Amino acid sequence: MIRLFPVTRTAPASGRLHELDALRGFAVCGIMLVNTWQHAREGVPAVQRGAVDWAVENLGQSRFYPVFSVLFGMSIVLFLDSAAGRTGRPRLVLLRRLAVLGVLGLLHQTVNPGEVLLPYALFGVLVLLPASFLPRGGVLLLGIAVTVWGVREGGGVILIPGLFLLGMAAMEYEPPGWTVGPAFVTSAALAVVLGYLWVRVTAGDRSLYFRGLYPTAGLAAATA
Repeated sequence: MIRLFPVTRTAPASGRLHELDALRGFAVCGIMLVNTWQHAREGVPAVQRGAVDWAVENLGQSRFYPVFSVLFGMSIVLFLDSAAGRTGRPRLVLLRRLAVLGVLGLLHQTVNPGEVLLPYALFGVLVLLPASFLPRGGVLLLGIAVTVWGVREGGGVILIPGLFLLGMAAMEYEPPGWTVGPAFVTSAALAVVLGYLWVRVTAGDRSLYFRGLYPTAGLAAATA
């Protein structure tokens, strides 16, 4: 049996970790809200956009998909561990799952260009599967490095591979409960400060601009 990441949390009788399910639902609802806004504003001239547009762009956009991406990486670990109890080739089972996701994503691209199901499937095959062979320290360091690179490049879809890896690492290291409070306070403060700086930039203060400002603000809020 492949115990890639030994999970000490006791799962309920259903085999689900309800905290992760709840957080995943929260992230999906946020993503749906932002996506709906993105599609709706396409036909609205910039001069007609108001407070709702400002709020979603600066408080919602880029705040939810990082949460979902980290959870995706965590779920892959749980899936591999569960599949290892049923088959001697759990990675092959995962590859089939990702292939199905890729086909659905390819079909979805025909009606919604730019959607993320296909990138999720591709990154899963190219990043998560190889990373499942690495030691936990390697997964964590690689996740940090790839995420930093994604931030330097301006964020967006290229942040997903690093967040996948950080999710995998989180399932192995299982940060102790006492870190939740300090992590929340620190990330929330950073989200406010970086968000304020980005608002200043969009208002015309280019002296504060750097390429990674917006994605860093989004990641700080997602962490909180």
